[in-house]
Amino acid sequence: MRKLFFVWLIILLCISCTVQKNREEGVCYIFEKSKMNVFQEVFKIDSNKIISLDFSDSTMIGANPSFLFDGTSFLIYSPESSSSVLRYDKDGKFINKIGSIGSGPGEYAIIYDLNINPAKKTIDVLSDNYIYQYHEDGCFVDALTNPFPASSFAIDKAGNYWLYIGIQTPETDGRIVKCNTKMKHEKEYLNTQMLPLPLSELNFNKGVDITFKESLNHILYKIDDGVFKTAYTLKLPGYELPDNLDDLKPEDVLSELQNRSYAIIRNYLENKKYICIQLFLYEANIEKPQIAYWMIDKKNKKDAIYTLDKNISYESYLCYPQYLSEENDLFFMGYLEGTEYDYFDSNVNPSIVVYNIDDIF
Repeated sequence: MRKLFFVWLIILLCISCTVQKNREEGVCYIFEKSKMNVFQEVFKIDSNKIISLDFSDSTMIGANPSFLFDGTSFLIYSPESSSSVLRYDKDGKFINKIGSIGSGPGEYAIIYDLNINPAKKTIDVLSDNYIYQYHEDGCFVDALTNPFPASSFAIDKAGNYWLYIGIQTPETDGRIVKCNTKMKHEKEYLNTQMLPLPLSELNFNKGVDITFKESLNHILYKIDDGVFKTAYTLKLPGYELPDNLDDLKPEDVLSELQNRSYAIIRNYLENKKYICIQLFLYEANIEKPQIAYWMIDKKNKKDAIYTLDKNISYESYLCYPQYLSEENDLFFMGYLEGTEYDYFDSNVNPSIVVYNIDDIF
């Protein structure tokens, strides 16, 4: 997982370069570096917060995994891999696989992203030119033709599809495309200018709220009642993006960023009460970022910022927030401890660790 993380980070710096000027409306939150505290001192591992995931030769979880949680089971997948989706119960016991890898009818060769379709009650897999639909028992249902080169997607409560393509194509000018339940093109969003480069990351979080972020864009978005809209603008003093980023040649982007301090938005989760933002804070000419969690209590208008020890392994669960529930539980997935120099047992799957955000405010 660690090696792939560094590869992902280098690629992301080279290809994830979209910037919008702050012309958009929305609540503005200001990041105050002086509030930063050490994360591990706040969240202590408790055995009843750990969900160990079954391991066998046929249920080995791939690199850089993500999951969806439907309240009773976890759907675990590795984006951009040729690994099957694995379904576990809420106690970590393996239940079944969703579909299978292959080139035959109802099989997917690669998985880019995964969703639970609330309208059809299916599990939808984004793979190349199709979205494959399955029952929770893993049986194939249908395949929808997808004409857009999407890297991630979401499905709203009405069953509409939202695809992130990241670049303008001959078919569309927007980076976000909304399609109806039958994958018919309806509307486009985020059609401002950007670097003409491909993008590959999980932009949507499919929790209580469907949220959307781009790594090098300090504006956050939500899908609400079938509408894509600005949620918040972030001000990050000392970590602003360069104003000329969208004017640079692709080969000049990395060198421009290396010479300044800036922030990447790695994750954005939200429910009715809280916002959780994971930031990578880069200092000029320093390769390894500081990982920070910015927790915001919307109702009481309070915030807290927690950082990780820089020696922590990128295998650690603390690096991978996944889901924020209606009960304010924040779910992570990864290995339980260790520094960047530790060896992790390849015969054990990562674990899911749960914390309640109420405990930190």
